[in-house]
Amino acid sequence: MPDYAGVTDSGGAKVGEKEDVMLSVVFTWAAAVVGLLVLALMALSGVMIDSKH
Repeated sequence: MPDYAGVTDSGGAKVGEKEDVMLSVVFTWAAAVVGLLVLALMALSGVMIDSKH
């Protein structure tokens, strides 16, 4: 008898697989947002440094 027999959601997919997909999507979006924030901060710091000269 498989271990995951009782752990299925209404869609029939195993809960663990669905959570893994959700986590990967969330991490992808988080990485994209953080990357954009870093780029924006780098651009702002470059503008600030240029304006001082």
